[in-house]
Amino acid sequence: MKIEIPSPRNFENYHGSSAAVRAFLDDVEQSVGEACDGCAINTLRISLLIAHTDDIAIGKFAEYMRFDWKLGYAAVGVQGDYNRYLEGDDREKIAVIGQMLPNAYLRIAG
Repeated sequence: MKIEIPSPRNFENYHGSSAAVRAFLDDVEQSVGEACDGCAINTLRISLLIAHTDDIAIGKFAEYMRFDWKLGYAAVGVQGDYNRYLEGDDREKIAVIGQMLPNAYLRIAG
């Protein structure tokens, strides 16, 4: 299975993503992808929705889940703690993402 985890939305575009966070996500993409080989889904895209609470309140970054069984593709978006991520160092950012990822897999396994 191919796993795609872009750097957290908003932060990738506006704030950038540190090398440590990107390296962590690259490692997750590879190790989880190898562990899930043989699943019905060929590609899983996980969007990390870390946005200001005002944006979430108006539905700008709502959690979502989509499947296309013909293409073997699934996409899931999960929300994280904006303030903790924004104010944290690389270790804290990775901890926030580490809490988000199991929620994404649980939604898929469902």
